[in-house]
Amino acid sequence: MDNNSIPMSSTNNGVLSNLLAKYGNSPVLQFLIQSIPVFGSGIDAAAREIILKYQWNKFRVFFEELAKGSISLSKDLIKNDDFLFCFFKTMDAVQRSRKEEKIRFLARLLTAGLNAELFADTDDYEEILSIIDDLSYRELQILALLGQFEKKNPKQNSESDVQWTNRYWSSFVQAISDQLKISADTVSAMLTRLQRSGCYKGIDGSYMDYSGGQGHLTPLYRRLEKIAGTI
Repeated sequence: MDNNSIPMSSTNNGVLSNLLAKYGNSPVLQFLIQSIPVFGSGIDAAAREIILKYQWNKFRVFFEELAKGSISLSKDLIKNDDFLFCFFKTMDAVQRSRKEEKIRFLARLLTAGLNAELFADTDDYEEILSIIDDLSYRELQILALLGQFEKKNPKQNSESDVQWTNRYWSSFVQAISDQLKISADTVSAMLTRLQRSGCYKGIDGSYMDYSGGQGHLTPLYRRLEKIAGTI
């Protein structure tokens, strides 16, 4: 069966058996797959089939990314309460996500969750996960695109934030419009909304010849980028 095909079983057995067979050499991944609540839910077979058809690609993408990560999938892992907490929290976010790229991003976040140098504790992981979960796929794309412009145009010590962003802002807005099919008028509103995440900060204050609407990434976003890369 092609990896992208959807099992047509009238129960959850088709989806479950396909995922389990794919990772037959990893008891840990098999355990995690079987622990997903939808596989053990008490809803009727017809409703379960509809749900599983919809969720199938999400699970496939997530476990593909998880399997190729640097995470050590030892049997001790499934006895670790902190890991299981992070896993179930992450799977909740996966089921609320639609785009494959965001699902892979979430899998990389979970892989990073075992690195004590990246997270202080499970509360820290939960807070970071909550931020990512709340960001739409297009918002993550905008942040990643701004990150590209900032790296190509590093801020000089002598520059103010306005002078710095003036050098690339119009090109950045045009790139959003061209690549993400978002109108220039909508970009400003989306950037304002992004400030809620703590990943983007608008430039405040009065500057000569500054009409507003510009901003820059924050250390929080750079931390997300270090943990899980970009969309």
